[in-house]
Amino acid sequence: MFADLQHLTVIMNHGVKLFKISHIIKKYREKVLLLLFPYICFFCKDDLFIIC
Repeated sequence: MFADLQHLTVIMNHGVKLFKISHIIKKYREKVLLLLFPYICFFCKDDLFIIC
């Protein structure tokens, strides 16, 4: 149960990060996307989220 709760917290934290990133991308679109894309891909390879 505790492990599930911890896992859920991790997923929620990632969700918040991705939401913030997508909000920034909506604001600045192509420039920010080009800057963040390699970082996002690298960041997500180790986790559940795969954007690329």
